[in-house]
Amino acid sequence: MAGNYPPASCIFSQVMNLAGYGGVILFCYRFIQVKPRLKEVWLNVSALVANCISCFGMTLAGNFQYSADPTIHNIGAWLMFVVGSVACWLETWITIKIDIKNEGMKIGIIRALLSGVITICMVLFTVLVFQGDCTSAVPLEWALVMFMFLFYGTFAVEFRHSRFETTCTDTCPSTKVTSC
Repeated sequence: MAGNYPPASCIFSQVMNLAGYGGVILFCYRFIQVKPRLKEVWLNVSALVANCISCFGMTLAGNFQYSADPTIHNIGAWLMFVVGSVACWLETWITIKIDIKNEGMKIGIIRALLSGVITICMVLFTVLVFQGDCTSAVPLEWALVMFMFLFYGTFAVEFRHSRFETTCTDTCPSTKVTSC
């Protein structure tokens, strides 16, 4: 199976770790971007939680190769693909709903198509895994990863309209130190 042994397993692990970490940052920024535009707070929170769980699944699937620990690998793949598929549909719904700069429908259609492809691949992958045909499931696993990364890339369209700043301020009044 592809990615089970070095050096492919090392590359796969590194890609999945970086994507998982980068994904959490991406979705925190997305949460901040959506927060003032969406009345349904639960929808934004649900998307953030689902995306973070999916990113955690990425790291599990990437770090535990199937040959080393099939149970943990499949749990990670399930979190990434099933919860990630739900997250993609939530983000698609949010995109159409908030319609940033009247581009929501355009990018929403692209995200809906990607979400559909991700969902179809995820269902096929799950069926093949449960049938014990892991060899046939591997190309779908890689395709799912690539389609999810492509989905993440679509956020650049909306992020170009936002500016993010990080500010650190003291909340306590400063105390002066006096010497005797």
